[in-house]
Amino acid sequence: MLKTVADFSNREYEAVVESVNELYDDTDDKAEFAGCLVRLAGHDLMDFRYTYETNADGKQSKMPSDKSGGSDGCINFDDVDNKGLIECINRFNVQEAYGEHCGVVSLADFIVIAAEAVMGRTANSYNDDDEYAEGTLARVFRDQFRAGRTTVESCSWNTGLMPDPEEGCTDVMSLFGSHIFKFTQGRAKKRLTAAILGAHTLGSAKLENSGYQGSWSSEGSEGVFDNDYYLQMLTRGWGPDLAVGDDPAKNQWKVIDAGASGRPELMLNSDLCLAYDNNAKH
Repeated sequence: MLKTVADFSNREYEAVVESVNELYDDTDDKAEFAGCLVRLAGHDLMDFRYTYETNADGKQSKMPSDKSGGSDGCINFDDVDNKGLIECINRFNVQEAYGEHCGVVSLADFIVIAAEAVMGRTANSYNDDDEYAEGTLARVFRDQFRAGRTTVESCSWNTGLMPDPEEGCTDVMSLFGSHIFKFTQGRAKKRLTAAILGAHTLGSAKLENSGYQGSWSSEGSEGVFDNDYYLQMLTRGWGPDLAVGDDPAKNQWKVIDAGASGRPELMLNSDLCLAYDNNAKH
């Protein structure tokens, strides 16, 4: 029987985390594994949309009339924005971990827990002797988790809903400001959005998936859930890297300072605008 917020225990949460972490420990490509699961959860979340009614005068209502998407366990793998996700899920046999708990936790809940598992496992606060010790990120995630998300079986409508990195903060804030964090007040919208984009500190962008290439973290920090993404953003010298992969629609930023290592490192317009967009309206 699938558990809800009222009866989902810490032990059941820990059992799911343990299954995911066993896969993490068994793979040689830990950064790729962690990045896969965090991207999966992020893309599941970011198709959330409010819908509004339009009156006879053509004016849109101020309050939403309905909502769709979000963390519902449904991702349209045919959407180009989700390219590479099904391959990494299969490569790391993530379905095996879910199969061990599918009678207790919905797929929608599992995807959230799986992402939290790898973030807790790769965080600097991880404690090998006591994973859920006071002060660990794993404990924060466990204690704040609320079960009960309903899995949606089909979402073919979910196409082209991810923010376009080329559009910088405009597209990002359109999603998070108008939908996911719509009812969050003031500049907290931008703070929460910046926090979510910090997931870029795990994994990397791949030309064959997104059309971009490189890691957001410094060498040696890939696959570690820390603040290196923000440090790189603020402390490195960034210059334009145009027409990535000979595609004029794909443009990013590359390290051009004296510390450039030669390995592909990147920031996108939607990353750097967090630091350099000082528009008070956001």
